Amino acid sequence: MTTFQPFPRLPCELRALVWALTAQPRTVPLRAKYEARLTRPNHQHNKYTSEIACLFSPIPVPPILHTCQESRKQSSYEKLFYSQETEPRYVWVNLDLDMLDVGEASLEYLEHNGSRVRRLKFEARNFDEYWFHFESQKLLWFTNLVECHVVSGDGLEAWWGAWQDFYWSCKREDLKFIDKKTGETMNSYEVDEMMDKIQAEDWRQAELEEEEALAEEMAAASMDTE
Repeated sequence: MTTFQPFPRLPCELRALVWALTAQPRTVPLRAKYEARLTRPNHQHNKYTSEIACLFSPIPVPPILHTCQESRKQSSYEKLFYSQETEPRYVWVNLDLDMLDVGEASLEYLEHNGSRVRRLKFEARNFDEYWFHFESQKLLWFTNLVECHVVSGDGLEAWWGAWQDFYWSCKREDLKFIDKKTGETMNSYEVDEMMDKIQAEDWRQAELEEEEALAEEMAAASMDTE
């Protein structure tokens, strides 16, 4: 890459704008490190439980954070901790641009940052009882979403009516479902429209079959009376 030598002599406001423009939207996969902790220390009936110790991500740190002191200061990236800034690890994120992806793990990863998350991605099965009754309640943490992507392990049809079933803070057209097997993507409107058409066609077919069966019965009865 060619170095722009006069860059340091540009006005600081212009340099700040340039640094801001270097930020690009990313999908940031989040992972968690767990550690065993006693539920009731110094108690005869205590036991160990596995709890999240910190978050990390397998993707590299944004290059702008390695460029120079000014670029780090002017960048829109911040350290995302699981719960507090005393943790040993963190993830660099731009909450305005980055899609935070917890995969098929629990939404608990973002329990302490839910209201700050703008773009969320996760994997779920809507036919799964645990998701439907329990895990989905954690969507209440995410009150300021502008975009949400759900990777479906049981097809797009499983999310028919999901807009009414669960809490989503983003606009309906920005709630998107992705078929894990095929990669096909539809927003909430499109999923419901597709399934409404399928249901209407099923009903129409059932009515035709019922009419045909009734016609056959009437024809048979007519022959019996002759």
